[in-house]
Amino acid sequence: MAAERDAVDRFIAAWLADRVGTEFEGRITGVTRFGLFVRLHETGADGLCPVSQLGQEYYMHDEAAHALVGQSSGGRYRLGMLVTVRLDEATPVTGGLLFDILTPPESGKPPKGRGRPRDKYERRGSPRAKKHNARRKNDKKTAPKTSPRPKLAASLLLRRQRANGEIELLFGRRSTGHVFMPRKYVFPGGRVDPTDGYAPLAEELNDKTRSVMTRVLTERRARAAAAAALRETAEETGLILGKPAEDACTFKAPWAPFEAAGAQPNAAPLDVITRAITPPRRPRRFDAWFFTCDVEHVHGPVDLTSNGELEDLRWVGLSERDTLDLPIATQYVIGELEAWLKDPARPVRYLKSTRSGPRVETL
Repeated sequence: MAAERDAVDRFIAAWLADRVGTEFEGRITGVTRFGLFVRLHETGADGLCPVSQLGQEYYMHDEAAHALVGQSSGGRYRLGMLVTVRLDEATPVTGGLLFDILTPPESGKPPKGRGRPRDKYERRGSPRAKKHNARRKNDKKTAPKTSPRPKLAASLLLRRQRANGEIELLFGRRSTGHVFMPRKYVFPGGRVDPTDGYAPLAEELNDKTRSVMTRVLTERRARAAAAAALRETAEETGLILGKPAEDACTFKAPWAPFEAAGAQPNAAPLDVITRAITPPRRPRRFDAWFFTCDVEHVHGPVDLTSNGELEDLRWVGLSERDTLDLPIATQYVIGELEAWLKDPARPVRYLKSTRSGPRVETL
């Protein structure tokens, strides 16, 4: 029975992955000190609303009343309460759902004779209070005061076709040493380097890709993003997307794999699929562009060689992607690729974060 429930949870999470940012009606089915469990009326799916999403007020767990009670206002979220929530995250691999609660708490009286627990410790000057204060000071030092400006980045969806016609994509698992999305399966790619704008390209971006990207980027930065996708793919997978160099070439260090293969990087086959910007208030933010290219444009052997940044390099069919631990953004990108494969002339869209949640707009 538990295995069946897990399978249902994963199925529902996969179905809801395309509806991140949508509002749902539900009922609180569980109250804990760390948050509220909510069951959606529409699907019967269960998810968590962390206590950190309930606003600035400190909420105390009243076990007897099965409620979270605001220390200052007395507002409470109780078991059985009808609420409206917004889907913040859906993880198909685990079946987990995270919500933002939109319904204000019910009115009530502040708890009497009980202050915020950590405030009591602070007044007493206990060792626990000292440890807590030290942690708070450290958090203030490390937390960004403002949202950092997104760094330009690029990834490549390298594809090939099976004998039965199904499309495969090349994925790799980020190593545990990465701070950003460790152990998640992603496409080859990374941050744009300052020298990428001057990459020794054999051919520039095709007209369609360049016209889309230059609506929001300078031509130099658009060129740099494409070059970064080619460079990172060569470094992380060993695959060289380029054309044979007419003469002996000497490139700078980032392009050494191309020099060793006797090829120049070629941006002409790259088609832009979408763009995704990391939401505000995150310590690391990227303005990531996603390109696609057929494996037939690889120069030389197509054997995969990892440099350690991506582990477990593998080709995975589109119908098998649920077997991988994929970030929500990656699932969105795959959906955009599937739409592009059906209609390459469709407008290019991008994922934008707004106050009401993620939103897809046309570039």
